[in-house]
Amino acid sequence: MPLLPDAHVTSAYGEAAQSLLRPLQADFASLSQDITEQYFGFLIARENTEKIIRRLLPERLGWLKTRLAQHLTQITSDELTRDTHLEEDIKIGRVHALVNVENRWIVEAYAFYQGEVQKMLSERVSDLATQQAITRVIAQRLMQDLEGHASGSNMILDAVNESFSRINQIILSSEKMTDLIHDALEIIGQLPGGVATFFARVDELGQLQIEQYYGERAEQYHRAMEAGDAPRISIDPEIAAGNGPGGRAWRSGNIVVSDSWLIESDKKPWHEIGAKLSFRSSAAVPLLDDFGRTIALLSLYGDWPGYFSTKSIKSFLSHLQHALS
Repeated sequence: MPLLPDAHVTSAYGEAAQSLLRPLQADFASLSQDITEQYFGFLIARENTEKIIRRLLPERLGWLKTRLAQHLTQITSDELTRDTHLEEDIKIGRVHALVNVENRWIVEAYAFYQGEVQKMLSERVSDLATQQAITRVIAQRLMQDLEGHASGSNMILDAVNESFSRINQIILSSEKMTDLIHDALEIIGQLPGGVATFFARVDELGQLQIEQYYGERAEQYHRAMEAGDAPRISIDPEIAAGNGPGGRAWRSGNIVVSDSWLIESDKKPWHEIGAKLSFRSSAAVPLLDDFGRTIALLSLYGDWPGYFSTKSIKSFLSHLQHALS
């Protein structure tokens, strides 16, 4: 590949950058596929990232691989604009924040990606000045990627922090317990990540009776229990319905999280309704009396595996338990 007139380009976008990247589009697309497979193999081999991958259903894992390959290809696209790039990066940053992907893992991934791109350029581009110009364009785009990713992640954190404040406000302003629970469920249901939630207390048979809920899926779950299409959550450890997150949380007084609800509930009596409602993670939050005994339960269900194990959400759940107990 000969030296191009715009090899001195300093902008990551626009006609000059396009002219540098256009001849290599097929190479970049192929490289993105190869890097994606290598990178996911790398994630599975590492202890701290392997657990995130194992939470995913095969079809979700396949979708993520496809999305990563597409994103890497987009980074080197000759048609990419700054606005489109930023919009996509923010979306990805939000998703990564919801599933507990740390920013440092993204930095490591892009460092690996840059190294592989450099190897490809040394083989495909004979002119050193052109190699350097392309490298600068991609490096600038990767920096844009990281900035957008951080912005998306911070949006999630800001939303959770706002929910902290709103919980504190309703505790000070609510005069009745029913109003407090109603408002708390609304705040929980408006968390980023698509959360369905309900409040329940136990009856004389040891079954949890839902008294309030927020969200269409929580309502559907309630109706399924009422109709007998799904088992009521029980606190009895001798039956299957008492050995899910809700029953265990009630007996222990501790918050119980399921990071991969659909996988962990396989062969459980509540699996079918959860699959239908697209539950991917859950948290059971016991509310305690002054003696540390459970008197009620908040159940939360999210769209994303690992959602309730993210640092911000874990802190929110702990605050919620102490504030409402």
